Amino acid sequence: MARMHGTKERLIDAAMHLMWADGYGAVSVDRICKAAGVNKGSFYHFFPSKEALTLATIDAIWELAESGFYMPAFDPSLHPLERINRFAELTHTYHHRRSTSDWKAEQGCPFGNVGAEVGSNDHAIRERVRAVYDAEARYFKNALTEAVAMAAIPAQDVADSASRLVALHTGLMMHAKVYNDSGWIHNFLPAAANIIRARFDGRRLAVSEARA
Repeated sequence: MARMHGTKERLIDAAMHLMWADGYGAVSVDRICKAAGVNKGSFYHFFPSKEALTLATIDAIWELAESGFYMPAFDPSLHPLERINRFAELTHTYHHRRSTSDWKAEQGCPFGNVGAEVGSNDHAIRERVRAVYDAEARYFKNALTEAVAMAAIPAQDVADSASRLVALHTGLMMHAKVYNDSGWIHNFLPAAANIIRARFDGRRLAVSEARA
């Protein structure tokens, strides 16, 4: 993810990297301030609590994920199933590169990480993560709606299928973290093909023919 500048942005940037790598509970306000090069008084000038910073961090990560993965992948000019192929390629390439260079280990899904760790006890964080998942699902839903309209996949509940695709991708990233192996993310397309009943040619969703 890109580095940020300015006191508030440096705090968000530090929280983004520390929480993604080490988890919410392991990262204190003092540690975030030290990593950001910011004193504690400045922290509380911008954020009343660690929770408030975490919410801003979730928003910042989603903004980067949307501009870096979702918007390029789900280009309306692409065949709707090719958008899903492109998304899978972009996310796997990113995780593979980061886990073999910038990261000490595969770090999984930043939204899933914090949601699983504190979502059951923190309503605000849980709702913010759910909002991200819903935003992700809308990209898939729009693509699937078009794919059904052109008979590239069978008629189906596209909202349900989209939610399942988000859950699948999140789960694979969590497995990648547990097994420290970004290769798990490669399983997305064949499993996605089963969910949406698309053809899978061994590497990607087939987009060349309509399906009855």
